Amino acid sequence: MPRKQSPAHRPWLEYARDGADLFRDRFTEWAGHWVEEGKAAIEGAGLLIGVGNSTLLAQALAEAHGLQFVGAQLQPLTPSRHMPPMVLAGVSSRLPGAMNMGIYHLLRLLVWQVMRPAINGIVRPQLGLRGFPWYGPYFNAGGSRGRVIYGFSPQILPVRRIGRRRHRLPVTGF
Repeated sequence: MPRKQSPAHRPWLEYARDGADLFRDRFTEWAGHWVEEGKAAIEGAGLLIGVGNSTLLAQALAEAHGLQFVGAQLQPLTPSRHMPPMVLAGVSSRLPGAMNMGIYHLLRLLVWQVMRPAINGIVRPQLGLRGFPWYGPYFNAGGSRGRVIYGFSPQILPVRRIGRRRHRLPVTGF
């Protein structure tokens, strides 16, 4: 027998699913032009910097054209045992490190499911690249686990709270 959801939680879950469906549909619709526009934009470039929703497109363009790629993030999105994901900002209780990591990875899987039809179904094939596995680009050594530049101030959020890999986490400030 399926477990019933409380009425208080059901609307939130429906809104989340509807939002994910909307973004998945829009990204898939828009992705048909991304490669052509991206190729024009990278002409003469030696380095591509991907930010936000453009990260996977910039990464694919760099891979297909033999260019260097760096991700840029304006908030900490790298999984960390020391702090929960930013979507949980304001949660007053401190979560165990393993729970923080699990939540980060779950969020990455959910975001990937929204982006997957656009990236694996349109962008990567147009560039002659293989698609990512079902779990996306975030869990393999060759994926988007490469270099990242953070654009927030280390005075606001010290690097030690993000993770131990300081050499991979340059914090440039704003």
